[in-house]
Amino acid sequence: LSKSYFRTPRTILTLDGSTGQRSQLNVALNAEDLHELEIIAGIFSKPAQPFDLQGSATFTGTVSGPTSAPRLIGQLSGGNFRVRGTDFKLLRAQLDASPSGAEIRDGQLQPAISQGTAQGNITFGGADQARHRWGL
Repeated sequence: LSKSYFRTPRTILTLDGSTGQRSQLNVALNAEDLHELEIIAGIFSKPAQPFDLQGSATFTGTVSGPTSAPRLIGQLSGGNFRVRGTDFKLLRAQLDASPSGAEIRDGQLQPAISQGTAQGNITFGGADQARHRWGL
């Protein structure tokens, strides 16, 4: 997949590398409209409850390993986005995902500030801190 890409009006996915038993694929995603990305993902798999995504995000990383058990590692960033009705100003995190689970670490999540609401900042999962694992 040498320098391949998939483009929609508001999203571009760039792939460069090889797939197979020893996949090594560089991945770059720039989604200017997360709702568009959610619609595209829904073609392949419908979530039990829609995420109602809005806003923008980027991902830069790699896919490695066999196609039967790929591992996705990279940097996820989002700005001024919404998930299920909750607004966020910023998301930055390292993502490590495979069929057996996903790990999000070294991240920061800032909720959007609305008048009359509490303000805060969440920092999670540094190398010396406990990490949370979620099964997929």
